[in-house]
Amino acid sequence: MNLLLIKSILRGYLRNGTFSFLNLVSLTLVMVVSYLGLCYLLFEYSYDSQHEKSASLYRVVFNYREQAYSIVGFPSQTTPGLNEQLAYVNALRESHGVEAVCQFITQPYTEYVQTTEKQIPQDGFLTTNTPGDFVAMFTWRPTLGSLTDFAQGGNRILLTEAVARKLYGDAYDTRSDVVGSDIRVGGITYVLAAVVEDAPRNSHFEFAVALSTDRLNYWGSRLYVEKSQNVSAEHLKKSINQAIAAVNPRLARDELYQGHTVQNIGSIHLANPLLYEAKQPGNGRYILLVATFTAFILVLGAFNYSTISTAIYSKNEKSFGVKRIVGASSRDVSFQLWLNGIILSLMCMVPTVVVLSLIVPGFNQLMGVSLPFHPFRDGPMLLILLVLALAVGSLASLGPIVMVAHKPVLGFFRNIHPIRTVWHMPLRNQLVVGQFIVLIVISSLSYVVLTQLAFVASTNVGYQTKNIVYAYTSETNMAAFQRALRSMPGIAHVGNGSSFGTESFNTTTYRLEGTDEIFDDARDLYIDTAALKAYGLTTTLLAPPATRVTLISRTAADKLAQVKGTTAEALIGSVVITEPEYVNPETGQVGVPFTIGGIFEDIHLFSLHQKVEPYFLTVIPSLRMDGRTIIALENELTGTMEDDIRQAYNKLGELFPLQIELLQNNVERLYQQDRQFGTLLFYLNIIALAISGIGVIGITLFALRTRIKEIGIRKVLGADAVDLIKLMSKGYMPLILISLAVAWPLAYFLAQGWLQEFAYRIPLSQWIFPAMALLSLFFTLALIIAITRAAARANPVDSIRNE
Repeated sequence: MNLLLIKSILRGYLRNGTFSFLNLVSLTLVMVVSYLGLCYLLFEYSYDSQHEKSASLYRVVFNYREQAYSIVGFPSQTTPGLNEQLAYVNALRESHGVEAVCQFITQPYTEYVQTTEKQIPQDGFLTTNTPGDFVAMFTWRPTLGSLTDFAQGGNRILLTEAVARKLYGDAYDTRSDVVGSDIRVGGITYVLAAVVEDAPRNSHFEFAVALSTDRLNYWGSRLYVEKSQNVSAEHLKKSINQAIAAVNPRLARDELYQGHTVQNIGSIHLANPLLYEAKQPGNGRYILLVATFTAFILVLGAFNYSTISTAIYSKNEKSFGVKRIVGASSRDVSFQLWLNGIILSLMCMVPTVVVLSLIVPGFNQLMGVSLPFHPFRDGPMLLILLVLALAVGSLASLGPIVMVAHKPVLGFFRNIHPIRTVWHMPLRNQLVVGQFIVLIVISSLSYVVLTQLAFVASTNVGYQTKNIVYAYTSETNMAAFQRALRSMPGIAHVGNGSSFGTESFNTTTYRLEGTDEIFDDARDLYIDTAALKAYGLTTTLLAPPATRVTLISRTAADKLAQVKGTTAEALIGSVVITEPEYVNPETGQVGVPFTIGGIFEDIHLFSLHQKVEPYFLTVIPSLRMDGRTIIALENELTGTMEDDIRQAYNKLGELFPLQIELLQNNVERLYQQDRQFGTLLFYLNIIALAISGIGVIGITLFALRTRIKEIGIRKVLGADAVDLIKLMSKGYMPLILISLAVAWPLAYFLAQGWLQEFAYRIPLSQWIFPAMALLSLFFTLALIIAITRAAARANPVDSIRNE
């Protein structure tokens, strides 16, 4: 490469220092956004790739009614025996196309993990009764001990590095007494088999502690198989269904059973979520939008660079003309312009590394990812930055190449019009239009997202969410715990029952007695009378029930009333038969009937992404369920109140630590992905504004510099600052109108697509898009005014003399 050419380019940067600095800042912002966007996409599409056998590992999915379950129930959920729990596993191991089978459960509860030295509260437990296949199928990398020992079964335990450090200190891997030591969990003693690396965040299930036991304490398991190499997924599914039908013929005959299917583990994260997922899956639409707006920022930065650079090159166009006359071809000029952009983008790598090292930890926390960034230790990261620099520099150079390199030779020495392309518009104006389009689209979607999130936050969900606390104990100690709570000041109600503000769970079938139409969209809830008061539900009950009573939601009442041809209130006293496909073999009773004791107004039990569906709420005065105590506080939970609750709990002698949840936090957690996307889009909007502002500043400064003599003469003749501002801002209104014509339908399409994620959403008003265009214009004019006013204060005589 010609060293003189590089020196010439570097001198050009210094000669146009202000504009080079603006381009440097703009391209740095573009590279930061591009790096984060690209690595985020790579992370989202790399789920479960850390497992060496990922291509042949499949999750078994249970389909019943219209729902798909990530957990496969045991043949008989009331049978606790090990043989019953391993019935499907043993049958599948004998099936054609199946190399290995494992099953496990994950639990969100917190338990004490205790060694002879220390006791810590810990969550993230995984329990398996197929330890051999669990470590053979999935890839876990031990840092201490042996997976072979864990595979032998019995009461053995795996710790991740994070937990091992808590228990044994940072130097755990240098101690000889760690492996084989006893660890107690939930009152059971386990032998430590190995310490493994922390499960990566790009995994559809994670664990902090893995336990090997003979029996799983649950009604089903997460079931996985390893497929043989020469067998298709369809054949694997058939083999699995045949094996399960042979073990459980009653299930195979069930008319509601829809068979079992399989999912490759690499596709789970971005597939439609199933019931009872171990981890919230990704959202393909959000990922696509992140990719789209990363591309928008990239294009915006390219427009910015092209606009400023072509302005600079137009001032020096004679030098390019001379080169053409002395023999340089369009290709030579194009190469110089391309190299100009490449060198500047390579220079951006240094500030990009600095900025990324500061913001990647915050980005990881915001988006729930683990993007690595150790540029001096991570070769792939440097490679990605280098590729981005080359790509950004090449894309940014396209505008100058088209604008300058392909002018006719004589065009450099004549007062010809600028190059005109599509719409017979100067290319420079097209670049400005492109900037406005991106700015309008991003700003419009950002406004829609933030407005929808504000709507979600202000929507009445139909029950009390503030000052409601869930505290968990064993069912044995629940009565004593609740008695202690009721004696505390500041507590209004203490009850028991179902949790609200939760993820979706399975539905039940039902019909109104005397009718034939069967529905399958209801969900059962159970609470006691105190919880009914705590939740503050609006019901038809005049007083709390003294005996068991079942209420139906307004949606359920309206649906059943339409079937019967009556009013909703007239249904009270009618009988609803749930599970009508079930017939008691001893009594011959069809289904599980209940009498409608009242109606409660609709609630948003789940997030606003889902439509309100029928709910059956059974109120049982003496209910004891799930060890969950529902506490309604008179005011917010204070540190003192929490300490009092913990003291009452500590007197119970429970084997596991107290878990306290705020219902308000649970409800907010339902919108975690939405808030992540909204916050990210807000920051992208700020960056888009910054890049656009840099472009406006650069063009305005250049225009002032190239027209300094004209401005001086105008001021001598009496022009004031307002006249100069009109001169510099003239022509932006037509450009903003053209931009709006293109951005409006694009922004509407993206905003409407995002709002489709919600069953309950704001109306998409059309005025948003011209309003954002107008704000973009005001933003541009404000920058022009600020810069032009400074130029207007200069002495016109000095301007003319210097020129």
